[in-house]
Amino acid sequence: MKTNKNNHAFRELLRPPGLGFGAFLLAFSTIVHAQDLLSGTDLQDSPLSISLSTSVQHQTNTLVLGQYGIFNNATISQSANGGNHVALLQQGDSNVANILQQGTDNTVNAQQWGQGNQLDVIQQGNANTANIWQSGEQQFRVHQIGSNMVVNVYQR
Repeated sequence: MKTNKNNHAFRELLRPPGLGFGAFLLAFSTIVHAQDLLSGTDLQDSPLSISLSTSVQHQTNTLVLGQYGIFNNATISQSANGGNHVALLQQGDSNVANILQQGTDNTVNAQQWGQGNQLDVIQQGNANTANIWQSGEQQFRVHQIGSNMVVNVYQR
């Protein structure tokens, strides 16, 4: 996987130094009790399903997804030759992320904080990188056609 300084710095935001993946999830986990809800609402389970299939030997697609809040939606499709990576964190309510990766060695690092963020990333080609950070009611769409492209977006 192609790595550059910006991509590495953004990944450090997603992975605190010295902590493993399990510790990272625990650090961002939130305990919710029925008394934390608005009156007149019920605590409801929401289904989460991930389907990931690999058809290429010696290369894998990776997906790390953390959703905290209600009405968050993530649709992620990784296909083609493999080696694609997605790290997505949705912290807040009503955030939407749609990610499509076609090609090899594509990377998406995204964080959505607050409410009502919309993110669409389409990567068609090889070794493309999208680093995105959104904070409250932001919208961003990128379509990377080709190879070796990097986009860094910070919306506040």
